[in-house]
Amino acid sequence: MRRSLLSLSLPALVAGILSGFPMRAMAEFRIWTTPDNRRVEAEFAGIEAGQVKLRVRGGSMGALPLDKLNAVDRAWVAAHSGNAAAPAAPAAPTAPTAPTPLAPPRSGFPGAASGGDAKNAWPKSTGLDAPPNATAIKEDVAAKEFIYRTAHFEFRCDAKLGADVVREFGRIFEGTLTVNSELPLALNPKPEDGNEFFVAQLFTDTEDYFRAGAIPGSAGVYMGGKKSIFVPLASLGVKAVGKRFMLEQRAENTTLIHEITHQMMNHWIRKLPEWYVEGSAEYVAAQKYHMGRFSLTGPGANVRKYLHDHKGVWEKKFTMWHLNYLMHVGNRQWNAAVSGMKDVAMKNYASATILTYYFYHVDGKGDAANIIAWLRAIESGTPEEQATADHLIRGRSFQDMEKEVSKAMMKEQLVLDFTGDGPANSE
Repeated sequence: MRRSLLSLSLPALVAGILSGFPMRAMAEFRIWTTPDNRRVEAEFAGIEAGQVKLRVRGGSMGALPLDKLNAVDRAWVAAHSGNAAAPAAPAAPTAPTAPTPLAPPRSGFPGAASGGDAKNAWPKSTGLDAPPNATAIKEDVAAKEFIYRTAHFEFRCDAKLGADVVREFGRIFEGTLTVNSELPLALNPKPEDGNEFFVAQLFTDTEDYFRAGAIPGSAGVYMGGKKSIFVPLASLGVKAVGKRFMLEQRAENTTLIHEITHQMMNHWIRKLPEWYVEGSAEYVAAQKYHMGRFSLTGPGANVRKYLHDHKGVWEKKFTMWHLNYLMHVGNRQWNAAVSGMKDVAMKNYASATILTYYFYHVDGKGDAANIIAWLRAIESGTPEEQATADHLIRGRSFQDMEKEVSKAMMKEQLVLDFTGDGPANSE
């Protein structure tokens, strides 16, 4: 859970500890033919001033003139950039055009050029094709100030870390950025205003982590007011061995993935209702993660297993909040449950996860078109309540929606009961 901008309360979530990590999906890379017939493997990163921006595997950026590409490449660009038609092919080959250096990799983020509409397929998997490069920017022993960077993240620590350590836990951050960028939602993750990188503050002493604002039981927290994720090294599977820090193999990482997803949505958080802020982060955390890859095949089964393993949903049955309550829960109300009502908080998270899954994969034609339209409406300035009425509820009763959600989860072998102790009306 994110740290509220209005409240100091944080969820005492089960500690999430890392094992392996991901990055950019291999499927993004394709072979491009340059005007002088050289072949370049690169990732499409958008169009600007008639130039097709490309990112090679090392992260470097370049550009090729759109009207100088061959017919196959131009047709691919037209299909993936929203252009109505590809430019006509040149009459004859022109002089060679070398890739033009652009901004450093940190200025471009995965998925930034994506249209993010329902025509884009939901990814089956995302992952890193190589460990992210880690660079030491500052290592000041006297000041206990050490700064390391991967392509999109800056890690600040009070002790020196080896490049291999930064690279290994950098995978989880870069990978979570990638999966959030590749969902066809056009969230377009970018650092907070004033930051060039996503920032993570790492703590060698867990007590220092708590003193900085976290509470016992959390493995990491997104501090919106401080524009940073706070993480104790223990949660990253790192331990001190003499004067060195060594990686341990750990199995759990869902809490940190949840918090990183909040950071990816930093520009959206104040615009969105609490159920979706938390449900979208839980959805990503629920997907299978192993050795550098997120697998989104069978997302409903992934959600059911996650609820069983992490949210106390046992024996394939769950008493879920009524939707006219869940969809109106505010930030303070959510945090109040986290602070002192564990059972209510767990039901909040599980209910929000199920509702998010429903709108992503079941509602309408099951192509997420309605929730994508909802996001675009909010993005354009439509009040959230109006956008919800127009694109999510669409004239249906909450009771009818509950029947649809129940039917959807029944297929995933999870029986929902909306009539138990969940309140029937918004408070």
